[in-house]
Amino acid sequence: MTASRPTCTRTDARVRTLVYHPDEVYKIDVSRGYALSIHLQDGEQMVDEVRGDPKTWDFIPLTAGNGFVLKAKHATTQASNLILQTNLRSYVFLLQAHEAGPPDNVGFLYRFSYPDQKKGFKPRQAGNIQTAFNTKQMGKSSTASQVPNSVQFTCQTMWNQTQQRANN
Repeated sequence: MTASRPTCTRTDARVRTLVYHPDEVYKIDVSRGYALSIHLQDGEQMVDEVRGDPKTWDFIPLTAGNGFVLKAKHATTQASNLILQTNLRSYVFLLQAHEAGPPDNVGFLYRFSYPDQKKGFKPRQAGNIQTAFNTKQMGKSSTASQVPNSVQFTCQTMWNQTQQRANN
């Protein structure tokens, strides 16, 4: 598994964009001696943050509330993480603190983009999901209420098929 890396803007490589996805881990490289600002969606407010290694990282919330500043207290070879919960989303970051590098290679500002909003994403209406779970297996009908979870159902189905082949 790899963490998502930001893309640089056209005007300045130190300003970078991260595309939000709820199942993504964002890799952030920080150089000692530089502050890095991460901006979230306007109106998004931080609720909780947890740093895997708080001795290595300064975490400073922005007064506006929709972002924060990270500073590496010292370089380390050990990567760490940051988990951030906001009023709208959860974010997971993989953090690496490096010795100070050349300013052109150091990210100063990271902004998130939210593609679902650009497309006019609208959640589907809730419906009768029971019919989606109804299935017919070997002439028998099963429903979600009869199947405690999909892993158990899959394992049971595979076992039944194996037994059926062995008996033939």
